Amino acid sequence: MSAPGFSVANIRRVAGWWSWVAFAGIPLSLLMGSWQLHEAATAGSPQHIWVETVATAGTPVSVNSGTSGWVIWGQPADVDLTAVTCSFIRIKKSIELPIDAASARFTVTDALKHGEFVRLTSTADARFAETVTCSGGGLTGVARTSAPTPGADRAFGIVALVMAPVLLGLGLVARRAGRTGR
Repeated sequence: MSAPGFSVANIRRVAGWWSWVAFAGIPLSLLMGSWQLHEAATAGSPQHIWVETVATAGTPVSVNSGTSGWVIWGQPADVDLTAVTCSFIRIKKSIELPIDAASARFTVTDALKHGEFVRLTSTADARFAETVTCSGGGLTGVARTSAPTPGADRAFGIVALVMAPVLLGLGLVARRAGRTGR
C-alpha cells in the first residue's frame, strides 16, 4: 500500500486548485488597492478615532511609547483653541507644544462613545517626550491616539494593485502546469 505523496497527479491537482485561489485573489486585491488609494487621496485625517481613556484637563498624559508620536485631542470639541496650552516633559524640563490653528479646527468622533474631540497638537516632533499636559480655554478632557504613519495607506494600495497582475500570472502558470500532460 503506497502513501499519497508527490506524484505527478497530486502536483497537478494542487496546481489546479491553486490557480483558482490566485484567480479569486485578483478582484480582492484590486478592490483593496483601489479602496486604499481612494482613502489616501480623499481623507486628510480620520473621521473617527479610538480613545481608550480620557484624562482630566491638567492631568499629565503619558506619551513615552510609540515610534511615530501621538496626536493629542481635547474635549469639548468647541474649546477655545487660542486659550489652550499644552506642554510636554522631557528629562524633567517643561517645553511648550504648538497648538493647531483655530482656523484649521479639526474635530472627530470617538468610536468608543467618549464623544467629540478637537485636535490640539502632536508629539511627532517632540523627541523623548514623557508626558503631555494640556489646560485652559474651557478644556475638560484630554486624550491621545497614535499619530498616523504618512503614506502607509497609499503604499499598501499600490502594493495591492501590483499584486493583481502578479496573481493573474501565477494563476495562469499554475493552470497551465495543472493541465500539462492530459
